[in-house]
Amino acid sequence: MSQRNGGNPLEAFLESSRISRIDRYLRFLARKWWLVALTIILCVAGQAYIALNEPTEYSSFARMMVGGKMKLPDSGLFSEESMNFFGTQIELMQSEKIKERAHAAVKAAQPDLNRATVQLQVTQIRRTSIFQLKATSLDGAYAQAFLNALVDEYLAYKKEMRVVASDDTLASLTTKLLQQEKELKGEQDKLHLFKKDNNVALLQEMGSAAGNYLARLTTQLSDLQVEEKVLAALTAEENVANQIKARGSESKVVNDSTTAGILPPADYLTAKQQVQLLKFQREEWGQFMRPEHPKMVKLGEDIARVEKLIEVYHQQSRDQLESARRSVRLRMTSVENAILTWEAKVLEANTRMADFDQHKANLARSQALYDQLLRLLQNVDVNKNLEPESIVTLERATLATAMNQLPLKLSVAATVGLLLGLGLLVIWERSDDRLSSLNEFKEQFEETVVAQVPQVPGVSRRKPLRPIRADDERSIFAESIRHVYSSLQFVDAAGRGPKYLLVTSAVPAEGKSTVAANLAVTMALAGERVLLIDTDLTRGGLHETFGAPVSPGLVELFSQQLPFEKVAVTAGHPNLHLIPRGQSHALAHSFFLNPAHCQQLKTWGEGYDYVIFDSAPLFAGADAVTLAPQMDGVFMVVRCRYSRAGLLTQALESLYQRRAKVLGVVFNRSDAGSDAYYQYGYKAYGTRTRPAPKAASV
Repeated sequence: MSQRNGGNPLEAFLESSRISRIDRYLRFLARKWWLVALTIILCVAGQAYIALNEPTEYSSFARMMVGGKMKLPDSGLFSEESMNFFGTQIELMQSEKIKERAHAAVKAAQPDLNRATVQLQVTQIRRTSIFQLKATSLDGAYAQAFLNALVDEYLAYKKEMRVVASDDTLASLTTKLLQQEKELKGEQDKLHLFKKDNNVALLQEMGSAAGNYLARLTTQLSDLQVEEKVLAALTAEENVANQIKARGSESKVVNDSTTAGILPPADYLTAKQQVQLLKFQREEWGQFMRPEHPKMVKLGEDIARVEKLIEVYHQQSRDQLESARRSVRLRMTSVENAILTWEAKVLEANTRMADFDQHKANLARSQALYDQLLRLLQNVDVNKNLEPESIVTLERATLATAMNQLPLKLSVAATVGLLLGLGLLVIWERSDDRLSSLNEFKEQFEETVVAQVPQVPGVSRRKPLRPIRADDERSIFAESIRHVYSSLQFVDAAGRGPKYLLVTSAVPAEGKSTVAANLAVTMALAGERVLLIDTDLTRGGLHETFGAPVSPGLVELFSQQLPFEKVAVTAGHPNLHLIPRGQSHALAHSFFLNPAHCQQLKTWGEGYDYVIFDSAPLFAGADAVTLAPQMDGVFMVVRCRYSRAGLLTQALESLYQRRAKVLGVVFNRSDAGSDAYYQYGYKAYGTRTRPAPKAASV
C-alpha cells in the first residue's frame, strides 16, 4: 500500500489485511448463505412447534405506588435509603413468604379454586415509585385472585412489620433511657462529692492570685538576672584595670567612671586630680632638675602616696562589687525557690479545676443524651403516632387474558438461528484454507501473479470454454491471457527469453489445460510459431479443446517411434501445432524418466518460437516434477475458491527443491466484479472492444 500520506506501513498492512478478511467473510457468506437460512428456519420451526404444543398461559396485571418516607409528629421525618428501598420492596413482594400467604388467602377466600403454579414478576416503572405486578399462570382466574391476594398480604405484612418494629423500638428506647438515667445520676453524684471536698470559688480565686504572683516573681527574677550580669561585667573591667597597672601602664587608660556609682565620688575625684597635678609638676621640674634632687624625690613620694590612696579606693570598689553580686545571687535564689513553690500551688489549683470541668462536661453530655432519649420515647410511639406509609393500590388485578408470545418467541428463535448460522459460517471459513481472492493470495505467498484470469459466464461441463479467437468478444478474458504472454517478453542476461514452458497446477480441475491452450492460441495470433504438447498422459484433454483425435499422440511417439509429422496436428491456426496425449499406456508415467525422451521433446521444438507443455497436476503423479527442472520456466495455475493454500505451498516447495524456475502464478477463474481487477485496469479495458494484436510483441 502506498505511503504517500506518510502513514505507518505496518498499520496500512494491518488495515489491508482486515479489509481483506472482511471481504473474504462477505464472499463466503454470499456463497454459503443457505447455511444461515437453514439455521434460521430450523430454529424458528422448532420454536413454533414448541410454542404451538405448549398450554395457553394467562396473565393478570396490577399497579401499586410505594413511597419511601413516613411523617412523624412534631414535623419529624423518617426516610429510608432511596438506593435500597425500592429494591427491597420488589424482593419483599417476590419473596416466598408473601407468595405462600397469598396462596393461603386465595384458598381461604375461594376454596373452589384449585391451587396453580403462578409466576410473579415485579418491575418498577422508570423514574417513578410505581410498581407493576404481573402474575402468569395456566389458570386465568387463579392468577387474578392470587395477584389481588398478594397485594393485600403485602400491605398486611408491612403493617405487621411496623407493629413489631414499634414494640422493639419502644423496648429498646426504654432500656437505653434507664441505663442513661443511672449514668446521669452517677455523674451528678461525682460532681456533688467534688464540691463537698473542694471550695470551687476559692480554687478559682487562688488559681488566679497564684498565677498573678507567679508572673510577678518571674519578672523579678528576670530583673535580678540582668543586674547580676551587669555586676559581673563591672568586676571584669576592674580586673582588667588592675592588670594594666601591674604592667606599669599609664593610669589614664583605666576607665574609672565604671566605679563612680559605688566609690565616694568627692575623695576619689580629688585624689585623681591631685595625682594628675603632681605628675604634671614632675614633668615640668624634670626639664631642669635631676631625679636625685630632693624636690623631685619629695614629689615622687607624694605621687606614690596619692596612688596608694587611689588603690585603696579601688580595693574598696571591688569589695563593694563582689558584695553586691553576692546579694543579687542570694535574692535570685530566694526568688527561684518562691517560683517553684508557687508553681506547685498553681498546678494543684489548675488540676482541681480541670477535674471540676471534666465532671461538668460528663454531666452535660449525659444530660443531653438523656434528654434526647426522652424526646424519642415521647415522640416515637409507632403503634399510635406514625401515620400510615404511603402505599397506594393504583389498579387491582385485571382480568387475566391469554398471552400471545408467539411472535416474540419466533423473533428470538430467528435471532438465535442467525447468530448460530453466522457462528457456523465463521468456523467453516476459518477451517477452509481455499484462496478466495487475489488479495488473499498475496497475503500468504510471495510469488508473482502474472495474470488474473476471470470466470467466464455460461461455462459448464456440457458447454466447455472455447479457445480465444482473433475477434473474441471476451475482452477481459483475452486480455488476462495476453498478460501471461507479455510476462515472457523480458529476456534474461543472455539476451533470450524462456522458450520451453511448463503449465501445471497442484491438483486437478484448477484450469491448467485451459490456460495452456489459450496461451498457445494467443501466441499464435501474435505471429509466434507455437508447439503445444499434452503431457498429461492419463487425463489430458487438449485434443477435445481443439477438436483433434486423441491418437496418434505423445504415447505413440515414445512407444511406437512414430515420426513427428504424423502426430503433430494443426490446432485452429497455422502457427499452432498440437501433440495430443495418445492412447492410455501402462508405462506412460515412466516415459519422462528417460532423459532421451525429454531431449527428444526439445528437439522437436527447435523449429518453434515457444513450446508449451501441459503437464499433469503435481500431486497427481511425478510427470510435472520430472519435467519442471528441464524447462525454461514454469507457470503455476491457481483456481480461485478452489485451490488450498496448504497444498499450493507444498507444490511450490517441491518445484523449488528441484531447482525449477517458477515464472509466476496464474490466478484462474477469479471474480470479474472484484475490486482487484482495478489493479490491472481490466474493468476499464473491458468496456471497449480491442482487436487482437498482430505483432509479435504484446
